[in-house]
Amino acid sequence: MHFPHDVKDRFVAEYFVNDVQREIFQGLSTGQSVSEVVDHLRRQGEDGAADVLSELAVDELDREYTVDDVTAVVAQLLRSAVACNCGEVERELRSSTITPDVAMATIRDVKERLELLDTPQRATAEADLRDWLLSRSALRG
Repeated sequence: MHFPHDVKDRFVAEYFVNDVQREIFQGLSTGQSVSEVVDHLRRQGEDGAADVLSELAVDELDREYTVDDVTAVVAQLLRSAVACNCGEVERELRSSTITPDVAMATIRDVKERLELLDTPQRATAEADLRDWLLSRSALRG
């Protein structure tokens, strides 16, 4: 919210497993002003998201934030989103929607990428996980 041009390419809606956070992100990613997004959220009946965004808009930053801070937030969001999606893979396995070998290979692969988020290969791992989350979202339609 405070540095949209610096971080816009680092986030996608699929990173946000919390509905309120996702609604806020999607609103802010339109490029509209915060007040316009708040008004739009209220018109859509998303009063909770509008209230949270209104609070955030008036909060002062407690310090200067760095690229490392953004990277930490991205990693945290990725970990949450991947955990939810791995849970979906497990449900698909139980319902025989996917085969055990595909499910296990998928889970193993994304867990390996998660471990790389804390290494110099962070950018590649972040890109791979982003692509995986986007492809999973596209499959859900």
